[in-house]
Amino acid sequence: MKHNETVLTHHHPVAGQVRTTRFPARFSKTPTELERLAPTKGEHTDEVLAELGRSPAEIAQLRNDGIVA
Repeated sequence: MKHNETVLTHHHPVAGQVRTTRFPARFSKTPTELERLAPTKGEHTDEVLAELGRSPAEIAQLRNDGIVA
């Protein structure tokens, strides 16, 4: 595993050092690298709710009521 670099370490802004596994198959013409880490809590809330048709005021109210992060 060490020789094949199967386990990778990344820095996550909240969780700190995170170990992940590399994709098991590697292809020369189709790279399969980790491009980003998991989002933090509430990181995409505004975008998702806006796509669902919620206004900025509605999103703010949901956040103030503790319904969303």
